[in-house]
Amino acid sequence: MSRRPPISAPDEVQGLLNRQEARRGMERIQGPTKDVLLDELCWGLRLFQRCGHSAHPDRVSDSALRLFWLFLEALDSVDELMRAGLVEPAAIQARTMLDVGLQLLYVVKRNDERVAAAYTTSIRRRSLKAAQLLTKGGEMRRELAAIAKKTHHLPDGFVDRFRDTAAEAKRIKATLSSPDWKEANDELERLKDPDRWFKAFGGPQNLPELARFVGLELWVRVFTNQWNGITHGLGGGRVFRPGAEGGVVPAPLRSPGAWEALLDTTHSLNVLVFRAMIARFREGEDPAFLQWLDSDVLPRFPKPNRAGKV
Repeated sequence: MSRRPPISAPDEVQGLLNRQEARRGMERIQGPTKDVLLDELCWGLRLFQRCGHSAHPDRVSDSALRLFWLFLEALDSVDELMRAGLVEPAAIQARTMLDVGLQLLYVVKRNDERVAAAYTTSIRRRSLKAAQLLTKGGEMRRELAAIAKKTHHLPDGFVDRFRDTAAEAKRIKATLSSPDWKEANDELERLKDPDRWFKAFGGPQNLPELARFVGLELWVRVFTNQWNGITHGLGGGRVFRPGAEGGVVPAPLRSPGAWEALLDTTHSLNVLVFRAMIARFREGEDPAFLQWLDSDVLPRFPKPNRAGKV
């Protein structure tokens, strides 16, 4: 059976993938708002630096800073993907921002050292599980060996790249059983729900309850209803579009889509998280932040007409 030759010329897929044109197109349609997320990201990074310098040596502050960094990292991804015309993949990263942001707001509002310890402990427990699976003879290492045996298109030394982690697993286990972390580890062991550490010590049991606790239940329902389909692979309705001569044709990989809605929701989430970090670490800076938003950021957004439409 002969193999199909690979595509040799970019021109053959120009109708489906044109990265430069997608970037230029996004820059044109975004207009004055094209740098909003980048400017907010830079503002957030400066805030992170100031928070780190003024952080108190407590677990709540430590967990909040860790989550804030993850939030900013996801924001950077959203900005880059939107600039590239990858609006729906950007929405997946915005969904990550939502999850991280809710957890950050919860840590700060709950302000409980035990809860903050549960967050850090959940990270260590996940690392422990990965390390145990990759030890010599571990379940994941056996599965990797089976994959390598069945698949003939893997690099040499595929399995060997996953080093034996027995010593690392032993170290993490000792840390979790130490007096500083035993209470949180025992609580998470009791819950047996590694992805919902916030349930620890009488916390919310799921995402809707978490959103309710931080006062964002309706806001989160709107956000998740709009973007969850893409996150879970249910965005296939946009793959084909009507052709000029009847039938359907594939849509380009990169499309602006609902970029305005994504920008609005991402901006709103930034404001909520930044203000929570200011309140925790930089009390007194909130008026300056709001002034910056009013004078420099919000004027870039299109103003609705009398009918409420842009």
